[in-house]
Amino acid sequence: MSEMYGALKDLVTPRPLRTMNDVFDKFLLESLPALAVRTQSDYRKYIERLRPVIGEWEPSELTSGDVFDIRKALADASGVVQANRHISCLSAVMRESIGWKVITTNPCRELKRLHEPERDRYVDDAEWLAVYELAPKVMHEMSGAIMQCAMDLATMTGQREGDLLRLPSHDKRVYTQDGIVFRPGKSKRRHPRHGQIVETGKTVIIEWSDELRAVVDRARSIGPRMRPTLICNEDGEPYTESGFRTGTD
Repeated sequence: MSEMYGALKDLVTPRPLRTMNDVFDKFLLESLPALAVRTQSDYRKYIERLRPVIGEWEPSELTSGDVFDIRKALADASGVVQANRHISCLSAVMRESIGWKVITTNPCRELKRLHEPERDRYVDDAEWLAVYELAPKVMHEMSGAIMQCAMDLATMTGQREGDLLRLPSHDKRVYTQDGIVFRPGKSKRRHPRHGQIVETGKTVIIEWSDELRAVVDRARSIGPRMRPTLICNEDGEPYTESGFRTGTD
C-alpha cells in the first residue's frame, strides 16, 4: 500500500521548472487560457519561436542583456513590431515565473519598447468600395453579405475587428435603448490578487442611428436565425479573427 501512495505522490508532485521549456509549458497550460483568444494564438507562435533560442536555458540564466540581444535579432529579422510583441510575451512568461518562485526578477523589465513607426498607409474610399462590391462575387453569397455588414459596422462604430466578431446576435445588455454597448477585449486583465480575468477601462456605447439599426437588422436576416454571434459563418458559428480574414471558418 505504501508503494502505491509513493507512486501516486510522484504523479501529483509538480515537475521542477529547470529549463525555459518547462516554464513555457507551464505558462501554456496554466496561464495562457485566461488571456484573450487572439493573444493566446499570438503567444503560442511567439513561444515556439523562442524555444530554439532559450528553451534549454535555466530561467535564472536569462539576463536583460540576453533579452536585448534576442530583441535585436528579432527586429533585424522581422521588424520592430514583431520584436516588441515577442518580448512582451516573454515578459509575461517571466512575470508568471516570479509567482512560481522560479526567478526573483523579470529580465525584460529593464528594456524599453522599441519605437514602432506610425502607419502611413490607409485604405481610401475607392479601395473600400471596391472590396465591398466584390465581397458577394468572390465569396459565397451569404459570406459576402456578412462581410459587407461587418464592413458597415466597422465604419459606423469604429470598433476593433475582434470586438465586432464577438457581438452577440441578440442580447439586451448589448443592444440597449441608447445604443450598442461595447466592452473592448483589450480592456481585460488578470486581477493581481485572485488571478481571475476582470474588465477594466471604459465601456463604449455607440448611439443608434437609422443606418446602424438597418445594418444590425440586415445582419440578423442573413444565415441561421439561431446563432450566438451577429457576424457568423454559413453554419451560424462565430468567426475567429484569422478565419474571418481568410474566409475559411
